[in-house]
Amino acid sequence: MTYTDFTTAPVMALHGSASSSKQWRSLCECLEDRFHVITPDLAGYGDQPVAGSQVGFAADAEPVIREIEKLGQPVHLVGHSYGGAVAMKVAVLRPDLLVSLTVYEPVLFCLLRNTTDRNQKFFNEMKTVADSLHSSIADKTPETGMATFIDYWNGDGTWAQMPSALQENFVSKIDAVAQNFVHGFEETVTLQELATINVPTMMMVGLESQQVTQQVSSMIAQVIPNAKLALLPGLGHMAPVNAAEWVNPRIFHHVLEVEQYRVTGVEALRWVA
Repeated sequence: MTYTDFTTAPVMALHGSASSSKQWRSLCECLEDRFHVITPDLAGYGDQPVAGSQVGFAADAEPVIREIEKLGQPVHLVGHSYGGAVAMKVAVLRPDLLVSLTVYEPVLFCLLRNTTDRNQKFFNEMKTVADSLHSSIADKTPETGMATFIDYWNGDGTWAQMPSALQENFVSKIDAVAQNFVHGFEETVTLQELATINVPTMMMVGLESQQVTQQVSSMIAQVIPNAKLALLPGLGHMAPVNAAEWVNPRIFHHVLEVEQYRVTGVEALRWVA
């Protein structure tokens, strides 16, 4: 089946830090009968060069925008973690390029800076992880930095249980991961700007995720008009990778619902799951 065989808008999915377009293989299988799915590698991953001179998430959003423009039509944009933050930046910069937005715990930590004491604590927590990465690069001990990063998102001891080949693969991505953190801390997007997003949006949050990503996701979902919030019990931050069978059907339902509205004009009700 080719792209021209589809009458629905294409789906573009953006991966998280230390990952690649390969994380969306099962999503492609889930959607393949109804949607053309595009899964680009973000800057610094796969064959993609490091990001350009733009500041913040725009460094990754601009290449995504160019890819969508090449398609000649708007897309259903999906993102996980860092890819979710980039997807939201695209939505702010070029809402005309989106049919819908689906994100799983976008790492917009900039929203936490200098707000409440609790939010500042979360912000500092992420700064500690980033500092570990940068210090390990400077000290030429990248394994230490990546161990901190992997264990933070996946649980203590995860790194030690990994096969050495998988550890080496993650270590090879440390420069890109560190750059992702740089962009995240440079970002200045505000809740007021996010509130201008007017495409159908679904925010997914794992109830076993770190409190920092739950807080950021909640803050964003509250300001985007008519955003849907899916609260997923038993799932953590890496669910789109390690529990895709629970996440992918949610993505499919949202984009299909939006497509049905485009055809019938019948709008679904706001829901919380």
